[in-house]
Amino acid sequence: MTVTTNQRRRDECIAFIQANFVPNALPISHSTGYYYAKIMGRIWKRYPPANGSISPDRHLASHGVNVNDVWIVASALEHGLTFLTNDKMSCIRLDTPEVTWDNWY
Repeated sequence: MTVTTNQRRRDECIAFIQANFVPNALPISHSTGYYYAKIMGRIWKRYPPANGSISPDRHLASHGVNVNDVWIVASALEHGLTFLTNDKMSCIRLDTPEVTWDNWY
């Protein structure tokens, strides 16, 4: 990844993102956090750590769970959307039976 200190290029990038992506993005709200916690709680209950010394991120990663994916699925759950992915996300799928999953490939 290239990092630039050129303020004009940074401003152009921000303007591009705001014009092309932000209008179509769903906000992450307090209720999204509720769904995130609900999913994380289910995953944690199904796959409790063997010992308390492992970090939560590392424990979840060992089961193939990316917390960013959990946020995206939480947003789909909150808004009643179909989640499109070609990633298996087995743990997350197992603990979100109320989410419709699809793969268009």
